[in-house]
Amino acid sequence: MDKETRELIEENNKMLRSMQSHQRWSSFFRVIYWIFIIGSFVGTYYYFKPVIDAFGSSFGEIQKSIDGLKKATGALKIPPELEEALNKIRGN
Repeated sequence: MDKETRELIEENNKMLRSMQSHQRWSSFFRVIYWIFIIGSFVGTYYYFKPVIDAFGSSFGEIQKSIDGLKKATGALKIPPELEEALNKIRGN
């Protein structure tokens, strides 16, 4: 091989090794990035879990209250005169 070809081969080898090194570091930081993103979601969930559970139980109690009101109002008899007046107001 002549000297010029050898220098080109060595230069290409340096560039390829540099590119390979950059690719490894890029992959490493990409994995760290996703671990951080997923870990943030998991950490936020565990941090707010008591609030979410409290909201869920409150929502369940509200739902039970609404169901109770529906049953109570269904049991009431509305006088026909009042029902006619309500229908006129609604436009039925």
